[in-house]
Amino acid sequence: EGRVLEDDRLPTFTPEERKELYDHMNEIMAELHKLDFVKLGLENHGKKGNYAKRQLNTWGRQFHLGIPVIEKYKDKHYYAPKIIAN
Repeated sequence: EGRVLEDDRLPTFTPEERKELYDHMNEIMAELHKLDFVKLGLENHGKKGNYAKRQLNTWGRQFHLGIPVIEKYKDKHYYAPKIIAN
């Protein structure tokens, strides 16, 4: 039930329709976060604790892996940021 939105730019949506869609998505996420994952039998799913630290480590790795790509194309794309790697 529902619809599948294949183009994340939502070109057929008005700004008000996009706002309504995003508000509804946020409501759904808030409801999901209210669920008791232990009662649902999901306590062994995924890693426990230190979420923020793991997320920051992942973003750091991804950023550093992307530096060579940015440097390779920086002269071809005016919007590529200048990166100073440590």
